[in-house]
Amino acid sequence: MTIKTQTRPLLRVGLLVVFIGIGAGVARTVSQRREINQVVATVSVDQGPLISALDGHLGRMFIGQGTTSDVGVLDVTRGMLVGTIAVAPTTGTEQIVDLNVDEQLHRLFVLTIPMIASAPFHGYINAFDASSKRQIYRVPVALGGTDGIVVIEPQTQRLAVLSFPNYLPNGVTSDPRRDMVYLTILNAESGRLVRTLGLHPPHRTTGGDGSSVGAPIAVDARTDQLYISAFDRSGVAIFNAIDGHLVRTAAIPHFTPTQGARLMGSAIIVNEQLERVYIVDTTPGKGTLTTLDAGTAQVLHAVPIDVSTPPVIDVRTRRVFIIDRRNGRVGILDALSGHMLGVTGVQIAPPQAPTSGMVVDTRSGRLFVLDQRRAMLSILDGTSGHLLHTVALGANPIGLAVDEHSGCVLVTTVGLLDGMRRPTGAGHVEVLDERTGMHIGPITTVGVAPYAVSIIPDAKRALVYNAGGTLRTADPWDRIPDWLRRALPFLPRPTANLRIVPSSVSVLDTSHC
Repeated sequence: MTIKTQTRPLLRVGLLVVFIGIGAGVARTVSQRREINQVVATVSVDQGPLISALDGHLGRMFIGQGTTSDVGVLDVTRGMLVGTIAVAPTTGTEQIVDLNVDEQLHRLFVLTIPMIASAPFHGYINAFDASSKRQIYRVPVALGGTDGIVVIEPQTQRLAVLSFPNYLPNGVTSDPRRDMVYLTILNAESGRLVRTLGLHPPHRTTGGDGSSVGAPIAVDARTDQLYISAFDRSGVAIFNAIDGHLVRTAAIPHFTPTQGARLMGSAIIVNEQLERVYIVDTTPGKGTLTTLDAGTAQVLHAVPIDVSTPPVIDVRTRRVFIIDRRNGRVGILDALSGHMLGVTGVQIAPPQAPTSGMVVDTRSGRLFVLDQRRAMLSILDGTSGHLLHTVALGANPIGLAVDEHSGCVLVTTVGLLDGMRRPTGAGHVEVLDERTGMHIGPITTVGVAPYAVSIIPDAKRALVYNAGGTLRTADPWDRIPDWLRRALPFLPRPTANLRIVPSSVSVLDTSHC
């Protein structure tokens, strides 16, 4: 009895203190959100990774919803869905592979493939008016697999579709008739077929799951040329975008034996201002970063490097930055010659880290390097490579972007993970001042598993892409300490309540950044 009479007042006092603390914390949180809440809206879209394209003139983002073969239309200013485009004649019969927007023609192009397909593959290019969402044409295209990439050459009004046999497992010999890489060129305005080219895949596939740091196709609008990766690692093929004829090929030097290729080919980046083409080969072993003269296709230089992120190019300082994950260093290259100038003092830890992020502010020349494993952001002088600031971030940072107009850096963090590597709650966006490295305002809550962020400067908006996934919901009984459970064994045990959270896009207001 004595214990009971003493425990009840103590429990009452303890509960009162807890409730007061919770109430004060909620009041502070609500007050902070009233003062600074950058989230305009979070719009749920679909399961799986998002396939999207932005029309900056209209202020709309088109989001492919693969399971329904529909495209959602997002107003980025208001942060709300303003319509849906039914792409396939029958809902759910086709899968969206890729989409792109031509802002000059005001066209949306959607590449789809039937849900049930067998090799050889055939898909469709569906063209819509980006303003009215009216379908303009739907034409069949030959595909080399269930993946494809759509690129636009605006000067000649050409549309190019590159597809490859991504269904081939590692270590198999490809069939030269069935397992083709296809390049299809269309008139973007009318949908008229210009040319279909069959490009042979590697004789034997090797090298992991086919991941790459970029697309194996790029367009040079200055010269009206398409650069296509040769999937046997021999180099690149350069085609005329107007009629599709082969202009020339360029061989790429290698620092390891060429034994097949990854199914994604090499990543190609064209910089029209510098008149350079950068080719990143990520085949297992020592990869290669090769610099080509865009006018002559001459190989200027190649450096051995093991990368997991695309190179970052600063036109103003004529620098190329690349993370070599084998030694954990950030290399600085001369953007014109391709020669290595040196490395920065930043060490990405540990070596062989799976991924990191990097972005450059072309106005200020500052370079931002995200170390995901250490949850750190390094701010460097892009010209000298000197470290200016180091900022500690929340758990599992992954997305990185810089608003060059305001000087704000946005970093998305997934947060803590459970034992199954699943998020335990919503993700966040941290906003920093690039000049000082200091946080600006409170941390903003977004959707589950935010994996990327992009800036729309004209609309003063930022878009955060949330992957969603399986989330373990909070159970109040899970908070009971072990000592109390031993004393009160009749208390209910926590249950593992799981729920599926769809993918989503969070729209942030950056006008007060």
